Amino acid sequence: MLALTLPGWATGIGQANSYLFQRPWINIAEIPLKPRNILGKVPNMEIDPQGYLRLMNPDQASWEVFPCVQTLWNKEHSNRYDRLYGHVPWGIVLHWYGDKENFDKTIKGYIRGFDSLRKVATYITRTSAHFLVGPERPIQASINHSDGISILQTQLPDKDGTPFVASHLMYLDYLTHQENKQYFVSALNHLGRSKPFFRSLLQDMFEGPMMDPNMRTIAIEITGYDFENLEHYPVEQQIANVVGVVWAVMKRYGIPAMNILGHNEIKLGKPDPGKKFMAVIRYLLGLKALLENDERMFSLVFGQFVLANPDPRQAVGDYFRFVREYLMLISIQRTVYEWESATNYWFTNDLLNEDLSPCE
Repeated sequence: MLALTLPGWATGIGQANSYLFQRPWINIAEIPLKPRNILGKVPNMEIDPQGYLRLMNPDQASWEVFPCVQTLWNKEHSNRYDRLYGHVPWGIVLHWYGDKENFDKTIKGYIRGFDSLRKVATYITRTSAHFLVGPERPIQASINHSDGISILQTQLPDKDGTPFVASHLMYLDYLTHQENKQYFVSALNHLGRSKPFFRSLLQDMFEGPMMDPNMRTIAIEITGYDFENLEHYPVEQQIANVVGVVWAVMKRYGIPAMNILGHNEIKLGKPDPGKKFMAVIRYLLGLKALLENDERMFSLVFGQFVLANPDPRQAVGDYFRFVREYLMLISIQRTVYEWESATNYWFTNDLLNEDLSPCE
C-alpha cells in the first residue's frame, strides 16, 4: 500500500493529511489517439533548485537549461520584497500572448512586446511573465540558438529558486463578486457544496484576504491568440509544451491542479486563454498523473478529490467529472461538445470507469 500525503495548504487544513491506497494507473496505449499524441510530445522537463527550467537530454542522463531572456520588468523588480508571498498558496495563470498576423514572432519581438509601456486601467506599466511557450519542439541542439519559440524562461528567479513577481494581472474586481456576477467563482462554489474539501485558488482570491494576485501566481504566456476559434487553436506540440511547463512548475513549487487558472477566469471580459483550452489542459494533466509513477504529482492533481472520496478510483473519476461539469456551468453547450471531441472524453470516461488498474 502506498501513502498519499497532501500538504495542508492545498486543502485549507492546518496540517498534512495522509491516506493509504492503491494508486490507479493506465497505459498510454489505452488512451484515445488525440490526447495520446499530445502526451507523447510532452518534453521531459524539471525546474531545478535554483529555479531554472531544464530539459533532459536524449541520453536520459543529463539536463540542459532553457534560455532565459529576462524582461525589463523583472530587471526592475528583483528585490527581496518582490519575491512571491511565502505565507499563501500559489497558483499558475495561463495567458495567450495576442501576437496577431503582423507581429514580430521572434524572441526579440516577444521581449519587446513585454517591455513596451502600455496603459492598464489608469496607470502606465510594463507586462511580464515567468515563461513563454511557443509551438516549436524543444530540442537540445537548438534551444539556445533557434529564433523559433519553443519555451523561454522570461524571468530570473531569486538565488534560492523563489520566483519574483510578474506583471500579468490587474487588481481583482471584488465588487463584481459581491454582486454575484463573478460566475467562475459561483460555479466553483456550486460544485464545492457536494465536496467538503474542494477548493480552488480562484475562490481564495475573491473570498479570502485582499492582496495583489501577482504576488501569489506564476504566469505562463502562450504564443498565439483566439484559441476558442479552431483556426487559431494551438498545434499539438504547443499544447504539449504547455502541459510540460505547467507540470514542472507544479512539481517544483507544490502547486495543486485546482490552483491552475486561466486569465479569463480571474478577469471577466478577458478571453485568454479560453474556457475550452483550460479544460483541455486540466484533462491532460489528469491523464498524465495516471501515466506517471509519481506519488507527489498524483497528490497534486487528485489530492482534494481523494480527501472527499477515499476510494482513489472514484476520486480520479470525480476529478475528470469536475472538469466537464465546471465547463458546462461556465460555457455554452457547443463549447462542451467541441471539448469532448478534442479530448475523446467519453471514450476516456469509459476507460477510467472500467480499466483503471491498481499500482501496487
